[in-house]
Amino acid sequence: AVTRALGDTQLKPFVSAVPDVTTARVQEHDEVLVLCSDGLTDVMDEQDILSLVLARLYPPPGDAGTGGGGAGGDTGSGKR
Repeated sequence: AVTRALGDTQLKPFVSAVPDVTTARVQEHDEVLVLCSDGLTDVMDEQDILSLVLARLYPPPGDAGTGGGGAGGDTGSGKR
């Protein structure tokens, strides 16, 4: 991010300002749309990201302390 913002000339050959764009048609059966940076996809694969999102949206019964993604819930920061 710093290289992109400040234009670090030494790293410029390795950093692109051109975004990676994917186009997808939203289907009726799609439940979520995840927009994320390459920082997330560098450390998690698509299935892990989807599993995390779905677990936050639909917590298992009796797991009320996880926030469930609703207002006032845990933001995932690890701080309570």
